[in-house]
Amino acid sequence: MRPASHVRQWLLFAGVLLQLVGCHANKLPIPVQPPYTVYRSPLLLTMAPRRVLLLPSCGEMDDEGYMEHWCRLFAVELRSVKLFEVVTPSLTDPCVVACVEASKRGTYSEATLAAVRLQYNVDAVMFVRMDDFFPYWPPRMAVTTNLVETYSGGVLSSIDGNWDGRDDRIQLLAKEFAQHMTVSQDFSDPDLVLNSPEYFGKFVAHQLAIATARAMFEETVVELRPTAPPQQTAGVTSANQQSCATPPPAVSLTGAVETNDQVQPTQQPDGSGGEEIPRGEELPLPSPTESAATQAAKIESQLVRNMRRSLRL
Repeated sequence: MRPASHVRQWLLFAGVLLQLVGCHANKLPIPVQPPYTVYRSPLLLTMAPRRVLLLPSCGEMDDEGYMEHWCRLFAVELRSVKLFEVVTPSLTDPCVVACVEASKRGTYSEATLAAVRLQYNVDAVMFVRMDDFFPYWPPRMAVTTNLVETYSGGVLSSIDGNWDGRDDRIQLLAKEFAQHMTVSQDFSDPDLVLNSPEYFGKFVAHQLAIATARAMFEETVVELRPTAPPQQTAGVTSANQQSCATPPPAVSLTGAVETNDQVQPTQQPDGSGGEEIPRGEELPLPSPTESAATQAAKIESQLVRNMRRSLRL
């Protein structure tokens, strides 16, 4: 009986030991819901951009100096994920100023987009608006990006995010970001990301770069906001008759794109969204040997031909 009693004692001890080890074992991390929403347009399936102009817009913020500095951090993160070539322009360029001022009003114009496309040889513009920023504890930052195609003004993707340091999700994501930084010697304490305006800005820029990659490649991303129905506009307006400093008729950011030559309603993520209009022939690419006026005239002529072709169909 005594050997059997010893066996039972050893089995009981082993069970208690295994239970203690199991209680202290590392548990699987719980997935964290990202602090942003992503809209992916069906246009990305056929019109993925290769060169993108990054334009900052201060939104409701007063400190435009920090906005420009943060956009440089964002450009570095975008280049690191290699989605497309990122172009950072001179913010004193009249055409760039016109685009930035239009983006502050939530509208774009075909003429300013065409001028930017010809000058910087880009096929899309990413408008970045910072609506809220508080650098000290608890830090917070609210950023919205809109990736707009320069040929028709269609919105390819839209990201709306809010990072608040008081949120447990943000604290967890910030600490994970600190632990995976290549310059780990700067992060002896992961909480430094939440206490340093510079590192918190890098963290938000990294998060937005990940969100941009999701919008480019994840087909399951859907729009979480209601979309307004497309609106019709009449008349054809010459693009080269409008000044860059005075943006012409606006473009809605939600549903339809009001261009100067025709209306191209965008599809909704569920496949609905109005009648599909043929895009017609591809617009001519800018030539370095032609003047800007000649290139604008060629593009205008092609836009009119595409419009007439779509009307016949």
